[in-house]
Amino acid sequence: MSRVTLRDIAERASVSINTVSRALNDKSGVSEETRKRIVEIADELGYMQNLVAKGLVTQSTNVIGVVVSDNVNPYFSEVIQGISLVTQARGLTQLLVNTWYSRSAEREAVNLLVQHRVDGLILFPIDWSQVDDYLRYRIPMVCVGAIPPCSEEKPMDMVAPDDFGGTTEAVEYLVRSGRKRIAYCGPGEESISGVHRLHGYERAMKAAGLEPIFIRMEAITFDAYRFGLTSSDFKDIDAVFAFNDMIAIGLLRAFGERGIAVPEDIALVGYDDIQLARYLTPALTTVRIPKEELGREAASLLIQRMGGDFSQPSVTRLLPTELIVRETT
Repeated sequence: MSRVTLRDIAERASVSINTVSRALNDKSGVSEETRKRIVEIADELGYMQNLVAKGLVTQSTNVIGVVVSDNVNPYFSEVIQGISLVTQARGLTQLLVNTWYSRSAEREAVNLLVQHRVDGLILFPIDWSQVDDYLRYRIPMVCVGAIPPCSEEKPMDMVAPDDFGGTTEAVEYLVRSGRKRIAYCGPGEESISGVHRLHGYERAMKAAGLEPIFIRMEAITFDAYRFGLTSSDFKDIDAVFAFNDMIAIGLLRAFGERGIAVPEDIALVGYDDIQLARYLTPALTTVRIPKEELGREAASLLIQRMGGDFSQPSVTRLLPTELIVRETT
């Protein structure tokens, strides 16, 4: 079956194609009675507007692209909720694409969204080297979740939590609690958010006169459970700072099965404060990121940039974190 066109509606309504176009786009020059009849016919025929073609004319599609690493991760889903609340209130549609932490998938996702003429991009980048390539598209873009090191400043808008400060606060709390063998568990500097958390951890440990202990984890999901079950790295450790809550939750389960009491034997601190963290037994001590606010800020910043020009200086917004002390410390 062929697609219903403006010509089909015009022939049924006995009006010109231009009149149909003006009626469906709520333009002046069409009586209310005629507009109503055209809309009814369009609905009856199952007409759908070609938004891509419309965007070529108006230079706007009212669609933004959102590229995330893994929206199954509760952290991302809460940030996306904040984005949606802002974009939907402004009548914008968002196209969500998962990259599953693949650099090639991220590049393909950005290219695809640009080809579909989205008005702007919200990107949770995997690394900063590829982001430089995206600047050539000259499209409004906001990077969310991390900022690059000071030596790698980027000419783009960014919204991120204060990962360095959040981690420092958590480690200082563990030190005050009497913990001395505190391990950092997660990815290293290859992670764009991990680099700031790792540096915050190292600074707090050295300030306390303690030796940093780095337990590398490639998986940043609940699969940390499998690692925790068999790893010997936790011998003589009295506290763990985990890169995120999913790692912490996986380790919490593994420690329980190994007979390692939390917090008596090992204190455990996560990061993100996903909703599940407060309902565990014991409830997880963690660093809270204002996730919905992160999404709101990113969407608001993108909308401002979409209404402006590229001559304005880039903006970086760093949102404060908060240590939430529960039962694992």
